[in-house]
Amino acid sequence: MYNDWLKMNGKVEDVYIRIKKDKIRIATGSEEEVSVLTDEQVEKFLFLLEKVSQRNKCIGYLLLYTGLRVTELVDLKLAHIDRLTA
Repeated sequence: MYNDWLKMNGKVEDVYIRIKKDKIRIATGSEEEVSVLTDEQVEKFLFLLEKVSQRNKCIGYLLLYTGLRVTELVDLKLAHIDRLTA
């Protein structure tokens, strides 16, 4: 969303973030199957995020775009975030 905003406001020329299905290889000998969201599921998720509170929207974007695990998100503190100043 931030990249879209930057492009719409002429701050950047290219789209740097594209939603696509991740390709994850499972380690040899692993019994677990890794599943990822389909493009349609991501689109629906993003659509539904627009209808929730700012807090929940932030949680959704963090989980979707950063690769954080839920346990890492729960432990996230403001001090852990590297803020860039304009």
